[in-house]
Amino acid sequence: MNPDFAARWGWRRYATSIALSRARNRGTHLVRVVLRPTEFPTSIRLKPEYSCRLEEATDLQQFSRESRAEMDLSDEFLRHAARAPFDAVILYDGRGLAAYFWFSRHGAPAPDTSSVDVTVDQDRYTYGFKAFVRRDSRGVGLGQQLLIGSNTMLRAEGIEGVVSYVYPDNFPARRHSSKAGGVPVGWAGYHVGPVGIRRFRTEGARKAGFQFVPARPSHPER
Repeated sequence: MNPDFAARWGWRRYATSIALSRARNRGTHLVRVVLRPTEFPTSIRLKPEYSCRLEEATDLQQFSRESRAEMDLSDEFLRHAARAPFDAVILYDGRGLAAYFWFSRHGAPAPDTSSVDVTVDQDRYTYGFKAFVRRDSRGVGLGQQLLIGSNTMLRAEGIEGVVSYVYPDNFPARRHSSKAGGVPVGWAGYHVGPVGIRRFRTEGARKAGFQFVPARPSHPER
């Protein structure tokens, strides 16, 4: 029992979290698929102390090993991102790299676990994954600034929305996604069992192009 969790989120959410955690332990994973339109929000601007840039994996390989380690950017992941290819939206501050998220376009599979990838096969959208905020700058809204700063450059790339997912019992992530304009559009999931991977998704997830697929060999987890 976790009384702190129950006190913060309520007993109903606590019971939901326990049930979903047990299901995951048995190989069943259920996620809420979220679409964040890139025109949101229109009235909020990036703070002047930050800047946003669109970067390729090869650009980030030029940073020092210490800087990449601080930002959870392993050599293995960057090599895979360069091959895929994946692009990143990077938020910079006075110290350098402050936050990022990666995205994959045109249905290119992005790593989720050792056995499962994610694709978004919808040309108007992209799959957003592997978000990270520098540890010494967490809790001050950098994740929100990153999403705000990404909108203009993603629209310039012809991307109308970013599709991602949150676990239904990750209540902080659900709240953060909602504040950034994320709209739940459906559900998806998979079960790993003796006969392999069985996948499922609702009609809303299908329309957004989201699906789990068997992982390609030899890639790092997100």
